[in-house]
Amino acid sequence: MVKKPRNFDCVLSGVLKNGTTPREMLWSVLKERSITFGILRIVDADRNIEGEVGIFQSTFVVGASIRGGNYTAYEALKVLLTVKNGSFKYMSSAEPLPSDLDNLERIRLTSLISIWPNFPHSPEALSYKNSISRMRGIKPESEKDETSGADTKDSKESEVLAIDHNVLKQLQAWDERHMHIRAAAFWSTFVAVSCIAALLGIAG
Repeated sequence: MVKKPRNFDCVLSGVLKNGTTPREMLWSVLKERSITFGILRIVDADRNIEGEVGIFQSTFVVGASIRGGNYTAYEALKVLLTVKNGSFKYMSSAEPLPSDLDNLERIRLTSLISIWPNFPHSPEALSYKNSISRMRGIKPESEKDETSGADTKDSKESEVLAIDHNVLKQLQAWDERHMHIRAAAFWSTFVAVSCIAALLGIAG
């Protein structure tokens, strides 16, 4: 049987070095809230490793795998989130995630962002159900339902507020630095193109 190629649209991409760590990568993914089924592909240039992380609604990590099958699920996730020199690409999938990227209990991106790079030995402490139980600890038992639509459709603002305060300040500073870098790159390109156009006009 011939497998059909998966249909992806690249949403964002970047490099992991020079002040951009997997934490900033996850922060960038979190802001892409319109993606239902997302695949985060990560390449480690130092260790020659390539793997993918399955992400649901740009909010929950639901699986991970590394090419070659050396690591799967949570172990693969921890390896991929320790890349120091590499690249990443976040893609939107038109179809539900394959089984090798849907092999974990849901883990909130905000949990991973807050504790990076100090991950617990097992994923249970990070699972979505446990985090919901902690947040609902003061609510009556009758209100403690399973994952509801309201939970999975939390606003971006509420997700951001779940991030550790000090970490959030660092991420916002990173955003500001990169905004200035992107603006400078845009204007440099604009000036260069304008100069070339002017020179061509004179030559003509």
